[in-house]
Amino acid sequence: MRTWGAFDRWLGSLLLIVCVLVTSDAAAQESLADAKRLYGSAEFNQALDALDRLRPSGSSRTDTIEIDQYRVFCLFALNRVTEAEGVIEKILWSDPSYRPTPAEVSPRINDAFRDVRRRMLPLVTRELYRAAKETFDRREYAQAATEFTHLIALMEEDTTNRTESEVYPDLRVLAAGFLELSLARGAERD
Repeated sequence: MRTWGAFDRWLGSLLLIVCVLVTSDAAAQESLADAKRLYGSAEFNQALDALDRLRPSGSSRTDTIEIDQYRVFCLFALNRVTEAEGVIEKILWSDPSYRPTPAEVSPRINDAFRDVRRRMLPLVTRELYRAAKETFDRREYAQAATEFTHLIALMEEDTTNRTESEVYPDLRVLAAGFLELSLARGAERD
């Protein structure tokens, strides 16, 4: 008669965890599909309820953005514009570069994303600068270079919708300087 060894117990536990993760991911996808179906059927309140149940702690950023995007669609359909703009803010804090594709959204929702983005980007860029500077101060130069590069790209993207006086010339100079320092100090370490 064979007894369960440590490896067998570990393997059994691993299989159980994998089954639970696969099942919960499939359930989350099924629920998102249900919410999309409800939205497509103009059952916006029911779709919002389904989306509210879709907050698994382990969902990816892409999944979370898609869930929130459908939440925006439903809120606009219910003419709850202020709430929809709050969800758009949440999306943009999560991914400042995010833009819905025009084919996915109505012109009204596209305009809302543009307006909220224009209002929020100065706050987001300052926060990204602060975070990148903290990374630099921790002497994590490769990561700091990545963060400063992302910040500069975001500021460049933002200039397309603003006059030069509205853009952050001082912040851009600082970010570019810290990017150069990060690259140089990272190269010194190698």
